[in-house]
Amino acid sequence: MKRLNKIGVLIMSMLFLVSCGTGQGGLPTGTSPAASQSPTTSPSQTAEPSPTASAQPDPTATSEPSPTPSQTASPTADPTASPTVAPTPTPFPSHEPGDSSAKDIPVVKGIYLSENSVSSRSSLDKWIQFTKDTEINTFVINVKNDSGFLVYDSQNPTALKYGAVTPRFNARSLTDELHENGIYAIARIVCFKDNVMGEGNPDWALKKTDGTNYRETVSGGSTTWINLANEDAGRYIVEIAREVLEKGFDEVQFDYIRFPGNGRDIDYSALTESREFYVSRFVEYAIGELPGYILSADLFGIICIESYDGGGIGQTMSVFRNIDVISPMIYPSHYANSSKSTMGNGVGSMINGTLYEKPDLDPYGVVYDTLVMARSKIEKSEDHKAIMRPFLQGFTASYLPNGYWMEYDAEKFRLQIQAVYDAGYDSWIFWDSSPSYTTDLFYSE
Repeated sequence: MKRLNKIGVLIMSMLFLVSCGTGQGGLPTGTSPAASQSPTTSPSQTAEPSPTASAQPDPTATSEPSPTPSQTASPTADPTASPTVAPTPTPFPSHEPGDSSAKDIPVVKGIYLSENSVSSRSSLDKWIQFTKDTEINTFVINVKNDSGFLVYDSQNPTALKYGAVTPRFNARSLTDELHENGIYAIARIVCFKDNVMGEGNPDWALKKTDGTNYRETVSGGSTTWINLANEDAGRYIVEIAREVLEKGFDEVQFDYIRFPGNGRDIDYSALTESREFYVSRFVEYAIGELPGYILSADLFGIICIESYDGGGIGQTMSVFRNIDVISPMIYPSHYANSSKSTMGNGVGSMINGTLYEKPDLDPYGVVYDTLVMARSKIEKSEDHKAIMRPFLQGFTASYLPNGYWMEYDAEKFRLQIQAVYDAGYDSWIFWDSSPSYTTDLFYSE
């Protein structure tokens, strides 16, 4: 792959980030489970894109800023060498680095499912059978969707007061059936992107400098956010987590634990600390309130390759060091390409010393190099507890310019999985906002 001067690429990438902001869901120039997110149009529909969005990621999303030359170190890999793809997956035998001994956290081979995917008998049966025909052993299921609706039989008084409960399934019945079939059940909670509470409870809403509610434009629509710095809003999210855990979910996965990444004119004047501080405060509060339960968080892929708060969203690797699992959204299509069109910055993305001009065409390299950088950062931290479990691209990014995208078929799925194993990790989840996985995409058991 063609290489350019790293410093020059870094400067161009950072200028691109400043000028273009972030993409759908606030994706800072790079990956984003949030980047593909889009609001739902009705209580029964969710538009999930990153492990947080809807059908396809926003075509206006940009990619993450390039890492500096010093961020290419890896204890196990030569950053300038071309990765070699092994013929068959050979799962890494342990979760190190990370402290998995304190809780029974299984090796996860997962897929995201919307609430509609499990709301009917026929659909649920289809996906349960899917686990019998493939290596999949885990479902990530919406319980609080991208609009802010609680889509299970919630009795949360705040949600009921503001009309945020629109049940699509009975949580206890669902988790019991999943467990009977040997399926690990993860509850996905979209935290602070919340149109229901933002509109219904304006005291919680994130404001613009003119005093009106901030609205983020996503896939042609718009959504309000609730303020992460508001402690009552944080307690509401944790109450939801407690309820679904008590109803049988094995793990809660927090998504959108951040401030908007592409928010202009947001009034941050009341914040007395950095945005990173407020994200950390919420994470530590949730950990303290839910001892003994397994908690995970979806993160922008940018934090794997940068040490600062890229995009000003409040996320860095250190913020999540005490949570049980982190799931950076490593979608090759969401990294900046060398075009001057959708997701393009005219240069490409520098990751672990390699310039990716057409990142969507190299799923193995992008995933591998991102995780190698993440692993190096984790191993240098003495107090990083979180286990790595990345979100991978389960969709075809046909919105990219011609020549910059390809169909993500079984080969592309398996290349990403192999990259996870080769980087030293053993767990993964695929994101497809409109779940359409087929059995040929995965190995059979």
